[in-house]
Amino acid sequence: MRIRRLCLVVLLTVSSFSFAVAGEEPNQVETAIKKTVQSYSEAFNKGDAKALAEHWTKDGSFVTPSGEELTGKDKLEAAFKAFFDENKGIKLEVTTLAVYPESKDKAIEEGIAVTTRLGAEPEMTRYVASYVKNVGAWKIAKLREIFPIGGSSNYDKLKELEWMIGDWVDKDSEGSLEISCFWSENQNFLVRSFAATIGDLPAFGGKQIIGWDPASKQIRSWVFDSNGGFGEGTWTKKGESWYVDSAITLSTGDKASSINVLTPVDDNSFTWQSTGREVGGEILPNTPKVAVVRAPSTSK
Repeated sequence: MRIRRLCLVVLLTVSSFSFAVAGEEPNQVETAIKKTVQSYSEAFNKGDAKALAEHWTKDGSFVTPSGEELTGKDKLEAAFKAFFDENKGIKLEVTTLAVYPESKDKAIEEGIAVTTRLGAEPEMTRYVASYVKNVGAWKIAKLREIFPIGGSSNYDKLKELEWMIGDWVDKDSEGSLEISCFWSENQNFLVRSFAATIGDLPAFGGKQIIGWDPASKQIRSWVFDSNGGFGEGTWTKKGESWYVDSAITLSTGDKASSINVLTPVDDNSFTWQSTGREVGGEILPNTPKVAVVRAPSTSK
């Protein structure tokens, strides 16, 4: 992997942790679960109760926020049919927050579901779903909805960074860096995640959480990488660029610092550059500007 990408991974550090899963790589599990979620949403938005129920195992269960539990695919199909009959035109949008592989055929997903009825305000709930791999397909064994999300939000303080929402990629013949960014509950934090590969092999990842610090009255971020490194940064906007003054403790115990500059170019690309770099007391040169582009949509 060339130097510019290695610097991007170490000093920007923006993704979810890696999990070792025998038989199937973590990113493959996450991709498979997200495809299942997409298929589920499509069935829901068509009002297709039978297709929706097919996403569950034979004895799968659905637990409502009030604690009511429906168990069995047949009962779920009947409940879904009655629900669609009473809620004509209802639409669903689902955002997966995290996927936690537990074994080669089990995984947990956390997400946010937004339903919109005709002429009504959208309703947002959080859910946790357990999946099992059954004859090559991932099925829902149990899904528990949590009460609708409410409360205060720092969206107004963070909305200028909303352009980062979505999936991004920097890829060449030597490797790739995939970045994903989404809102947390109540839009109080932006969560950025990355997965880096060298060739076709997973390298490492990490997570960056960006939020408003009400004490210092500024945007701050906290970074954790899968090798054990961690750090924090402060965000300042100058012109169209964002300057992130970062201090990192590497997994080796060495201290690193840099000022990372992110500049949106258009809706589908931004540039990144690391300046003022120092690692273990050694001053390093600035990196070249790196162009990062929005990942192609995988929706059908």
